[in-house]
Amino acid sequence: MAPRRRDSSFLTGLLTFLVIFLLEGASVAAMFTDLRVGPLVDLLLAFAFHLGAACVVSYGFWGPWDFRYAEDKNWAAVGFVLVLAIPVYGLLGYTGAYAAVHWRKRLELGGGEVIEAFEQYIAYEPELEAKMNQLSQLGAPGGKKEAGGLDLDRRASVAPLIDVIRSGDPDMRRGAIFSLARLERTTAVRILRESLTDIDAESQFYVAGQLGRIEKELSDQIIRTRRRLELEPDNIELKVRLARHCKDYCDSGLLEPSVQRYFVQQALDLSETVLSSDPHRVDVLIDLAELRRGRGDLVEAIEAYRQVLEIEIQSTAARVGLAHCYFALRDMGNLRVVLDNLAATGDTPEDLDEAMEFWIDGRTPDSEPEVEHHA
Repeated sequence: MAPRRRDSSFLTGLLTFLVIFLLEGASVAAMFTDLRVGPLVDLLLAFAFHLGAACVVSYGFWGPWDFRYAEDKNWAAVGFVLVLAIPVYGLLGYTGAYAAVHWRKRLELGGGEVIEAFEQYIAYEPELEAKMNQLSQLGAPGGKKEAGGLDLDRRASVAPLIDVIRSGDPDMRRGAIFSLARLERTTAVRILRESLTDIDAESQFYVAGQLGRIEKELSDQIIRTRRRLELEPDNIELKVRLARHCKDYCDSGLLEPSVQRYFVQQALDLSETVLSSDPHRVDVLIDLAELRRGRGDLVEAIEAYRQVLEIEIQSTAARVGLAHCYFALRDMGNLRVVLDNLAATGDTPEDLDEAMEFWIDGRTPDSEPEVEHHA
């Protein structure tokens, strides 16, 4: 399994370091302070504090380790050995090594996060070290986006991995599949499903395994939340959470149309139930509008987006949703108003490029935007 990128906050790591440092300090104090309970007890107490510091490191230094990943297992083992074998200095050395490695990763340019993850995966297989040169020749140019908003970094990062799945050796194919599975869920599902064509049976097996893992995570979230809701049927937050899990399941691209319709309806019913008791829940209104838009109920989606703007007049999410709806309806007047407002605030997202082109093509030098309520 490819190593993960650790995104825990700096504050979490600093607090963990301070806890370990205090335990080490207590260990030293117990060793050199006469507690008048006997030298053996002093020694055992010092060792207990020292062992506690080593255990904290082995549990998680910058957030809990995930032992499914080789990198986390290695850091946990190295930290435990260093801290246990060399009091205080082992901790300082371990902290310096951890910071140096991870700050270097943040500062490095090129390659993209997906390629970097794959390179780390390969690096943990010593017999495959030479094959990294083969991958590096596929390097991803980095840094910029074309006019029109195409994400060249992501495209260049993903394309070499797809090539590896189709033509690499078994170990490299497996690493590429695991790396792709770490992308944002909807993107990962789409790319993995597309890669099922023109690949060997073993790669299909690994791709299917990753798709199954993603689906299991989504379905488990729904099952757990449903069970809790059965115990607390009046819990509004559980209803919101279950509606969002159903929506995420639908957005994943894993479901067949008939099953997807069922979960869309579940999410809609739950969202409407929440809004009947709290009509000002902006997050639920946004989810409701997106569910309606995804189902093709554009007029109803527009109504929900307008309700959001009545509560939060500067909501970018609602304006973007309205732009998608107006573009789908080819409502040029209202689309122009929404895109004018988005362009004025600099909040135009990349997925509105097609609508922006439609808007620009439809403009004339002397055209005046029409005014649409809450747009």
